[in-house]
Amino acid sequence: MRLKTIAETLKSLLPTKQPVILWGPPGVGKSQIIAQTAVAMGVDLIDVRAVLLDPVDLRGLPHVESGQAHWASPAFLPHDHAEIIEGEVVESSTGLTAPAKRGAGKGGILLLDEIDKAPPLVQNACLQLTLDRKIGEYTLPDNWYVMAAANRIEDRAGGHKMGTALSSRFLHLDVTVDNKDWIEWALSAGIHGSIVGYIRWRPDALHPWGKKGTNQRDLSNAGDRTFPSPRTWEFVSRVVDHVPASSVREVVAGCVGPAASAEYCNFLEVYRALPDPDAMLNNPDTCDVPSEVNVIWALCGYVAERARNADVKLQGNITRLLKRFPKEFGLRGVQDCVIANRGMATEPNLVQWFQNDPKLCAAVLGGTA
Repeated sequence: MRLKTIAETLKSLLPTKQPVILWGPPGVGKSQIIAQTAVAMGVDLIDVRAVLLDPVDLRGLPHVESGQAHWASPAFLPHDHAEIIEGEVVESSTGLTAPAKRGAGKGGILLLDEIDKAPPLVQNACLQLTLDRKIGEYTLPDNWYVMAAANRIEDRAGGHKMGTALSSRFLHLDVTVDNKDWIEWALSAGIHGSIVGYIRWRPDALHPWGKKGTNQRDLSNAGDRTFPSPRTWEFVSRVVDHVPASSVREVVAGCVGPAASAEYCNFLEVYRALPDPDAMLNNPDTCDVPSEVNVIWALCGYVAERARNADVKLQGNITRLLKRFPKEFGLRGVQDCVIANRGMATEPNLVQWFQNDPKLCAAVLGGTA
C-alpha cells in the first residue's frame, strides 16, 4: 500500500482503536507516516523503541503499599492523572515534527517502533498492552491508540520473528515506495534538484539496489553496507553540496552504497555542468535546448528547484523554457514545478498552455501523468 494511501487509512482506523502495524523495508517512512497521522489528527505521539526495552520496563517496578505489592507503571506511558509534559521532538524524513508528550490530554498514538527487533520477552510484554490496552495494573487511557512499525524478515534488518500470539493482535499493512509520491514530497521538502532529476531518469534507484520492481534489499556485494532508500537519498541531499569534489563519490557511496553512488555521481556531473541553465532561463525563447536525455532530466530537476521560490517573471520564463522541451519532459517539468510552487498553476503562460492542451492540464492539475 502506498504511503499516501496509508496516511488516509490510518486516519480512518484511529477512532476504531484497532491496533495497526506497518511492515516494510528500512528507510521508507513507516514511523514518519504514523507521526504525520498524529499531527494531522491533532493528537500527541509517544514513540516507544521496543528494541531498547526490557520486559520490566513496560510493566513497571514493584513497590509495597499496605503490605501488598503493586507495580509502578513507567512514566513514558500516557496516564489519565498526569499533566502533559513536553518531551522530545520526533523528526521525520519529510521534515515534519511531532511532539512526544506524557499524559492522556487530548489523546494520542502510542507507537511501538521497531517491535520486530525487540527480544521475544519484550514482544510478550506487549501482548496485553496491544489488544487489552493494559499491562499489569496499568491501563492505556481511552483516547490513546496503539500502532507499531516493523521490518520484514526478508529485509535482513536484524529483526526477530514475531510470534503469532502478538501478530494476530494487529491489523497488518504493507508499505510500498511509490516514486510519484516520493518526488512530490521531495520537491516540497527541498531535496536537491539533482536527486529529483536522477530519480526521474532512473526510477529504480529510489528502491534498494538490484531488485527491480520490489522493495527487497540486495546484499550480494560484501561492501554493500548501505543501500538506496527514501531515507538515504535524503542523506545525500543533506551533504552533497557541503563536501569537496574530490570526496563526493565516497561520501555518496557512504549514504546509498557504491552501485547507486557511481551512476548518481555521473548524473551529478551532468547536472553541475548544465549549459548555463540561468542563461537559458533568462532567454527561454532563443536558447539552445539540449537533446541528450540525461541532460534534459538534469535540467528538469534544476528548473523545479528554481521554481520553488520563483517570482512572477521567473515563473513565466520557466514555463516558456519548458514549453520548448520534448513533450514528455515538458510535462514532467511542469508537474514538478507546480508541486514545488503551487503559484505556478496560475502563471499566465502556463494557463494559456493548459487552455491549448487540456490533456496537459488534466495531467498536471489532476496528477494523472
